[in-house]
Amino acid sequence: MRILTPLILFITFLASCSTKEKELPSYFCNENLEKYFAGNDSLPIININPNDSFGVIRKSVDSLYKLIDINEVTPTFKFNVLLDSGYKPLTLKGIFFDYDPFDQLYPCFGIRLVFEIRLNSVGQILIEGELGDTQTVRHFIFKNIMNYGKNPNYVSNPQYAVTSFQWDIGVEPKYYKSTLKSIIGGYKDVLLHLSYKNFQKPLCELNAYEFDSLSENIPFRLSLGYPETDYPILVDTLNYLY
Repeated sequence: MRILTPLILFITFLASCSTKEKELPSYFCNENLEKYFAGNDSLPIININPNDSFGVIRKSVDSLYKLIDINEVTPTFKFNVLLDSGYKPLTLKGIFFDYDPFDQLYPCFGIRLVFEIRLNSVGQILIEGELGDTQTVRHFIFKNIMNYGKNPNYVSNPQYAVTSFQWDIGVEPKYYKSTLKSIIGGYKDVLLHLSYKNFQKPLCELNAYEFDSLSENIPFRLSLGYPETDYPILVDTLNYLY
């Protein structure tokens, strides 16, 4: 009995640990940032991997909307991306465009809108056609959004900024994830800069009202270009499109 008692206690301890397993932490420091990238609304969620074919993803989304007329309603959805194994998946909000969305959104004359990032099959990053790395991506995302008309090679207004991320067939997921993280990091850098400028405190210390007033003119707008199609998934969490 003396031998069994410690054993029973140890098994009970293990069982209690398994039932109290903690949820993985968020990639972001607070829920304001989570909502900024995921949107505030409730939408069906699908899982997307970089090497899934566009057809497979489109089929998954269409199956969510099988009870509606797909020609009358543009399907919006959310999808999960696992950036780091120690964190919860990042949730983004997307919409399919069966045509070039930028021609419809901004029929302006000569306004620079799309900042292009391409990832080739061996993991090299081309930023506006020039070879770079993840830190360079982050730097130029910030520079593009914060341009405010100073340089004609960048967007004139952050409300119009679109980051285009395309990748080649067969790219390793680790390169896709690291590039996507750098794009998201560039937007976080913009918000952090504005947080100190407008409120003199870190981004993660802003309340919901302060964060909304800071981010309302900085939409996270990301075009995900799948290799085998010209039709992108457009991430636009602030609902300017719908």
